[in-house]
Parts: sequence; structure tokens; C-alpha cells
Amino acid sequence: MADQAGNASIETELKFIFPADARSLLDRHPALQPSRATSPPAQDQPAQRQITTYYDTPDHTLNQHGFSLRVRQVGDTRIQTLKSTNATNGLPGSRGEWEWRLDADQPKPTLLGSTLAGVVLDREAANRLEPIFVTDINRTTRLLHLNGGTTVELAIDEGSVRCGGANEDIHELELELKQGPIAPLYRLALELHVDLPLRSGTESKSARGYRLATDQPSTPVQSRARPLDPDIRAGDGCRQIVGAALHDLLANRQAAIAGVAEGIHQMRIAVRRVRAAMLLFKSYLEPHALARFEDELRALGRVLGQARDWDVFCLDLLPAALAAPAVESWRPLLEQEAERHRTRAHRLVAEELVKPSLTRLDLGMAVWIEDEAERSNVMQGRLAAIMPDALDRLAHKVAKRGKHIAHRSAPELHALRKSLKKLRYGVLSVCDLFPHRKIKPYLRHCKSLQKRLGQINDAAMAARLAECLSHADRVDLAPVLATVVHWSADHRAAALRKLPEAWDEFRDVAPFWR
Repeated sequence: MADQAGNASIETELKFIFPADARSLLDRHPALQPSRATSPPAQDQPAQRQITTYYDTPDHTLNQHGFSLRVRQVGDTRIQTLKSTNATNGLPGSRGEWEWRLDADQPKPTLLGSTLAGVVLDREAANRLEPIFVTDINRTTRLLHLNGGTTVELAIDEGSVRCGGANEDIHELELELKQGPIAPLYRLALELHVDLPLRSGTESKSARGYRLATDQPSTPVQSRARPLDPDIRAGDGCRQIVGAALHDLLANRQAAIAGVAEGIHQMRIAVRRVRAAMLLFKSYLEPHALARFEDELRALGRVLGQARDWDVFCLDLLPAALAAPAVESWRPLLEQEAERHRTRAHRLVAEELVKPSLTRLDLGMAVWIEDEAERSNVMQGRLAAIMPDALDRLAHKVAKRGKHIAHRSAPELHALRKSLKKLRYGVLSVCDLFPHRKIKPYLRHCKSLQKRLGQINDAAMAARLAECLSHADRVDLAPVLATVVHWSADHRAAALRKLPEAWDEFRDVAPFWR
């Protein structure tokens, strides 16, 4: 815990959800037995009860800026805690935390002035803090002593979160790194997951509470690269880049399961960022494991991609294609049929994301990257020293696939678009290593070319999904589907006319990394 003055610490923890009937299996697991773990609490010693009240302004200012503020009561002790809900160093489960002891049940807003939250809360807003929801948890903790001098605190939380008349049960396992290297923490998590019905639980108790308070599904998290120290070691850079993308992948899972279009979109972006990062470090990673993880990511991307295509088709392309008054009356009929396909694609996403395979993928990659980051001498050097060659490889594939662009087929343009995206995500993940004044023109033209290729792809996708709908037992939709196909052809032709110019402008920009 931070000191009395409220100094910040960095917390690294992994959270898992387990079914209530799995508690006995968890208690009996070999990893929780001596000599690896401290002795379990005696049966006559109840678990520690923690009653936690979360505070915010009526319009949830703190939550909107990525903070949670709570006052936790444990016996006679009161602790005020501020947490930054965003990952702080690119590793899954890492976040900023500030704590203060209190002598009352209410929070002290003045303590927030020395933290990042003090920037977003003015005096008036701080005076409007009020209780939003309450968690009532029975917590059991154990210390686990792992290889390499790593100590992990294991906490089992069972109870509920309450907001007004809404209530949700909580059965969570948390593993918090107390000291030592982080890799044994991930190995322990993977060991437990293999034997027990655990699912990664990226939704914090505060996120659950706000979901109940607003009666809205989980808010999507923008998938983005994290800042890099220009002098960062290659191994640490690999950890941070891959870790940040994995964090964003899981952070959007609840929104995607709920069918939120932006959650599905951001998960798909996170998958692409992980794959782009693996390409950047391909020369320094074990090839067989790399190929296996790539297969898993590609399969996940396909499921997300199908749902994303139907989202774009239903939300963007159909309204544009059917904007003419002559076909306006057909629009409800086609939208109903398209929405049925979209609902099915969302259901497949939800089914995929609750499978154990996603948790295994996340933990397996985390363990692997930790090991690979230390494996070769090259990874001990500066990241900036190896990135020019890595970016050259990605850029070379784009240049090869873009040659004679005006004569490329639809599948060839699609392959070019995918390679360009990998290059752009790779550039974004390491742009802090290079002067920004050189990066901006490159990214601007890269984005422009990607936009033209995206328009071509969307037009082709609209025609493909319209064709899919035409196979349904709805012959009455044939006239309006023909309108969509013609609209698609016109927009594809317009984008193709502008494509060579966008390609020439991109090709003429010198690689900033050389």
C-alpha cells in the first residue's frame, strides 16, 4: 500500500472469474498447498469482510476519465483508494493506485489534488462526490512462493455488487505480484487455468458497478499503442508492445460479448496489433510457437471479422446504398433480413469469447513473450537498433503487393490492404523511437492509402453480403439487393480511380526510420 501521503504505486494483478461450485476445487489445488503457499486460514477464522463504497460525481466524471474512487471498510479501518483503470506500462493487469488512511466513512476530496484525478476534478466537482454503488466481499488471501524469488498474493473474493435494486454476484480469483520477476506469475495463472474452470476477468468491480448504475453494457476501450522510452531495451519493448495489445483485446471482451459494435471493432484492432507486433519481432521469436499463436489469432480474427462486416453493412453501408427515395420503402425489409444475419454473427462472437481458448491464448502468449524477451542477445540491446530492419520487412511486402496497383485484382488489393495495416500498426507501436516530424507525413499518406483501400474493400463486402442475403428464401428482396450491388460497383469504381494517386503519394514518402 502507498504511504500516508498517498504516493502512487504500480499494481500488477491478474483476475479470473470462476463458478461458485468450483471454490472447493480451487482450495484443493496443489499450487495452494504447502510448501508453495502459506497455510490456509483455520476453519474457525472467517474470511475478511470488505465493504467498499465507490464515489463519483452524479455525471460520473471520474469514471469517464479512467479513474475509480472508493472507501473500503475492514473492521475499524477505513482506506480511501484512487485507481487509474488504464494499463500503465503495457502489461495486462497493470494500473496506477493511490491510497490513504481515513478516520471517517466519507472520502476526502482534498487528498486527490496531488494525483492525476485532481486534474479532472475541479473544486466544485470534488464537492459533488456521492456514493454510486457498494461491494460486499468476503476475501480470503494466501501468499504463494514461486520460482525465481517471485511472491504472489492470491485473493479469493466472493460476495456481490449492489446499486439500488440491482445486484450481481461476484466469484473472483486475483493474483497480485508482490515481488520478483513477473513470468512466474503468468506460469502460475496458466497452471491454474489448465486445471480449473477459470476465465480471464478484465472487468473490475468498479466497472461492474458502473454497468449496473448506468444499465448499459461495458464501455469499449480504444485499442492503441502505449508510449515507449526511446532508449528501451528490445526485450522490454517486445513485452510492452505485445502486452498492451493483449490488454486491449481482453478489455473489450465484455462489450463484444454484449454485442456492442465498437467493442467488436476494437477487439479486432487489438488482434491485428498483436499480429503486427509479432511480425516486428519475428526474426527473434521461436518460429514454431510463433506459428501456433498466429493460427489462434487468425481464427479469432475471422470470427470477429464476420461480425464486424455485418456491423458495417447494417449500420453504414445499407443506409448509404438505400438513401434514394425510390428504394426507401424497401429499406425496412432488407434491414430486417440483414439484422438477422448480424445477430447470428454476434452470437458466434459471444460463444467464442466465453470459451477457455481465449484465456489460454492470453496467458500462453504472456508467458512466451516473457521468456522470449530474455532468450537472445539481440533482445538485450536497444529496440531502436533492430526496428529499422523490422520495418523494412513490412514495408517491402507493401511495396511488392502495391506494384502496378492499377492492374491488381480484388484479392490482390485485399492482400495489400492487410499488409498496409500491419505496417501502420507496426509504425504506431514504435513511433516514439523516431523524430515525430518525420513520422507524421509517412503516417498521413499511409492512412490516406489505407482509406482508399478500405473504401474498395467495403464496396466489395457490401456486394458479397448482398449476395449472401439473396440466397435466403426472400425472392421479394431481389430488386433492392440489385440496388445495393449497383451502389457497390459505383463506389468501388470511384475509389479505384483515386487509388493510383494515393499509392504514388505514399510511395514517394521516404521511410522515416532510415
